[in-house]
Amino acid sequence: MKKLLVSVLLLLTMAVPSDAQLQWIPSDFFNNTGGLADGLEATATKDNEASDIQNVEFSLGGALTRRDGFDNINTSASPSATADTTGLIFWKTSAGTRFLVRVANDGGTDVIQRMDYGAGTAGPDGTWDAITGALSFAIDADDHADFTLAMDRLIIEDGLTTTAPYVWTGTGNATALTNAPNAQFVEFHKNHLVTGGNNTNPSQIAVSELCTTDVVCLTTWTATDVINIETNDGQIVRGLRSGLDALYVWKDSSIWRISGDNRDNYVREQMVKDIGTLSDQSIVVLNNRFIFTTADCDIAVYDGGLNVEIISTKIQGTIDGLNLDRCDEAVATEFDGDYLVSISNSGSSSHNLILVYDTFHQAFTKFLGMNANALATFEEGTLQRQVLFGDYDGFVHEYPETDSDNGAAIVAFYQSGWLRFPQIPQEKTFRLARVFTNQTGTGNTLTFEHRIDFLSAGTQTVLSLAGTGSLWDTAVYDTDRYADLTTLIGRVEIDRQGDFLQWYLYSSGTQPAWVVRGVQIWNEPTGRIGGS
Repeated sequence: MKKLLVSVLLLLTMAVPSDAQLQWIPSDFFNNTGGLADGLEATATKDNEASDIQNVEFSLGGALTRRDGFDNINTSASPSATADTTGLIFWKTSAGTRFLVRVANDGGTDVIQRMDYGAGTAGPDGTWDAITGALSFAIDADDHADFTLAMDRLIIEDGLTTTAPYVWTGTGNATALTNAPNAQFVEFHKNHLVTGGNNTNPSQIAVSELCTTDVVCLTTWTATDVINIETNDGQIVRGLRSGLDALYVWKDSSIWRISGDNRDNYVREQMVKDIGTLSDQSIVVLNNRFIFTTADCDIAVYDGGLNVEIISTKIQGTIDGLNLDRCDEAVATEFDGDYLVSISNSGSSSHNLILVYDTFHQAFTKFLGMNANALATFEEGTLQRQVLFGDYDGFVHEYPETDSDNGAAIVAFYQSGWLRFPQIPQEKTFRLARVFTNQTGTGNTLTFEHRIDFLSAGTQTVLSLAGTGSLWDTAVYDTDRYADLTTLIGRVEIDRQGDFLQWYLYSSGTQPAWVVRGVQIWNEPTGRIGGS
């Protein structure tokens, strides 16, 4: 996400207000970064929180902005238009050669593919080339592949518990990793390759020989070099992550730490009880903490010690609306300080929702229209990091990239909570709304709707974001922008009575992303003399 440092325009060309307007009381909503809060009662939402949100994110300065769109990274569907992407990784070798690597299934055509980069700062070439070679595996869309880097080699696990990992050197085809045990996920930790998810020993992790300068360590395994992770609790190993100077192991409802410099002095400790994960692919290391989805699809933050915090309580309404049978299929990545996890809404057998946790604002938003079955971050040709995601149609996409979702309109909205305006405890007359937006060009509009006292619909006003370029002493109050800056002020007459008001922003299109710097609501006590 492209974080925009947006400041509120304070110097406005204003006409002298009338006596009646002098009695109106303004309420400002210029920091709306509290994020989604649909797990609360309707009147408990804070003024800076949203009761519903879609395809909207938060700037560092407190503004709301529609998310950018995505574009295809491959020029044609591969291996077919029905292929499911099950794993993605960006790999930069020690020599500086860059690749995108992908695992995909298409019925009987299960492949490992690479995409090459051009010279210098050129981006990916847009073509997937198979490196499957003699490997044969039978995956489906829910067999999420896993990767790790070891000894300047890419270790690939196809997501099946009945297959051993593969290895790719960056040239030729991938091959089977000789002598390696069956696994579902892999991790390289302190010069040991570690595997987990063995179908015959589901509570074990296996550890390779210590790697120094010889890659033979990756193919040197003994039957005794295993660690049992509580074999009598009825749970299996679900995930592995190296981080915070230790190896961490997740089961359904526990987290374990493996400390020590090598497998000869490893110490196993249970750190967390009653919280774990079902999905290795949901675990992300971000800001020296682990973020992951729990067995109930809650989102948790773990500090590596004894402390786990469920951070998704505020969005419990969204969590309750997920397909909880697919919590084990969650896939995630980190980007620009955000945690992105792709999951399925209730009734869906594929991923159709990305929950985004903004760690700077500690707030959630939702992305729809990005059906990500695999997520990763990668290096664009400009050396800028982007998000890479694969869906179910043979394509892989990059985000943020365009003003549309591969040509399709981006439907975005922000819905405030029911605002009480406590400075006026009695019934109010809502007089006026002023919407501070950016100028984006001809044809771009933003719909502003206001609703009174818990009504499901209200009055809509379409605001033009074209702008006029008016300068000092020529602007029309509450209509034009100030000077050469790009702030527009849309004026919306309300003139409705009630106790609560909710404002709602909506757009659908392929125009440049809008920014709403803030909203100002003017009101007064109903029946006040002079307040006509």
